[in-house]
Amino acid sequence: MPRRHPFAAAAGRLCNGTLWQYNRAPGANSALDAGEWIQTNASEIADVAGDNVNSIWVTGKNGTVWQMINRPVAGRSSSFETVSQPAGFRSIAVGRGKVFAVRTDGTLWRYK
Repeated sequence: MPRRHPFAAAAGRLCNGTLWQYNRAPGANSALDAGEWIQTNASEIADVAGDNVNSIWVTGKNGTVWQMINRPVAGRSSSFETVSQPAGFRSIAVGRGKVFAVRTDGTLWRYK
C-alpha cells in the first residue's frame, strides 16, 4: 500500500467554502494523533481532493481548478497554482496519477 503524505491526505472543505489543513503532532505514527486543524487562506472552495504524492486539487465556486503542491523545503511555502481559468468545474477526484473533474453541465474531464 502506498504511503500517504500527511498533507495531501488531510485536507478538508467546510460547507462555507473554507479550506482546512490537518497538521500531525511531531513524531506521530497514527492518524489519531491529537494533531490540529488549521484554516488556510483559501476561500470559495467547491470541492477538494488529495493524492498520495504531496498535492491537493481544488475547484473554486467560480469553476476554476487549482493545484497545491506541498514544498517542505525551508524558506519555501506551499501555494496554489491555477490549472484552469473559470470553466465551470464543480467536483474533482484524484487517483492513480490522474485527475478528473466534473463540469456543471455533468460532463467528465481528465486533466493531462
